[in-house]
Amino acid sequence: MKASIDTAYYSFDRGSYMARVIRGASLYEYTESLPPLSKRGKHTKCTSALDDEEVREQCLSYFQSLPPNARSATKLKANYEQVVYPEVSGSMNKATISLTTITRYLQLWGFSLKGHTKDIYYDGHERTDVVDYRKSWAATMMDYRTKMREYGGEDCSEVIMPDLQDGDKEVVLVTHDECYFNSNDDVTITWTEKGESTIKKNGQGLGLISDFYCACHGSLRFDDQYAREIIEPGRIVTASGFPMTWYNNLKGPWKSSKNYTPSAWAGCQDHGATHAP
Repeated sequence: MKASIDTAYYSFDRGSYMARVIRGASLYEYTESLPPLSKRGKHTKCTSALDDEEVREQCLSYFQSLPPNARSATKLKANYEQVVYPEVSGSMNKATISLTTITRYLQLWGFSLKGHTKDIYYDGHERTDVVDYRKSWAATMMDYRTKMREYGGEDCSEVIMPDLQDGDKEVVLVTHDECYFNSNDDVTITWTEKGESTIKKNGQGLGLISDFYCACHGSLRFDDQYAREIIEPGRIVTASGFPMTWYNNLKGPWKSSKNYTPSAWAGCQDHGATHAP
């Protein structure tokens, strides 16, 4: 015994426990004529229900069906406990699983929680039909330009009238000026799968048409009536008790501008990306 204590102390800088290990290893080698087998990593393995292939497929199917901005470990946890587990096990007993386990398995399945960065959106803009349409559209716009007024000089005060042919009408270019308020109705960090591209909308809020302009007539108006409407930022509660979102709040100025457009400036449209709900 003294030899094992001395060996543990001088060779391993350990105490009585290491001395017992040395004595046990010596006894095993003496009786079996073999060096002792290591038991490291041979403990009882505890498996999770998420290791089951059917459970994994159902969890992934649900998680991938959610928009990236709506994904969260909390939602997957609730789906597993309330839907997946009762369906797979056939048990009515409530199942519980920790958020730590859910997060660990999401990472094993190829998801990562990260902030949004600049990405490339491959939307098929080089398809043959898109290229043909773009060429046709560009040619039409260049033809319209020959029928528009040009402005020259240092301060653009010189008006150059177009050379119109018989039967041609002057074309007026109408543009619109817009602004939007940051309603911050989006999230900045989402669960994204490896290789998945998440395209976020422009800005952190919805759009508001401020006014229409042209170089000839200025702001869009009828006499003293302007197609301009100012709204206060924030959330408004309706009479029924439900909050009015930014999208509902913007319907007023949008319709107001559209009411002027058909009769005054036909064909004027807005395709601003910030006007998405």
